[in-house]
Amino acid sequence: MTINIYFFSRSILINYKLLSIHIHWLLNSITITTGLASITIDGLAIDEYNRREKKLLSLTLNV
Repeated sequence: MTINIYFFSRSILINYKLLSIHIHWLLNSITITTGLASITIDGLAIDEYNRREKKLLSLTLNV
């Protein structure tokens, strides 16, 4: 198991066998990579989606 901390890009990369987890708190995202697949969870996109949904919900309620 290796843990790399990158201070300039403000991220942490954790490698364990075939699993790799990259936590990037400047961009507020997490990337999980295995031997077959890669999954990225983008926190900023989720926040923006929630913001839009709340605006849409409030517009719908005001109508």
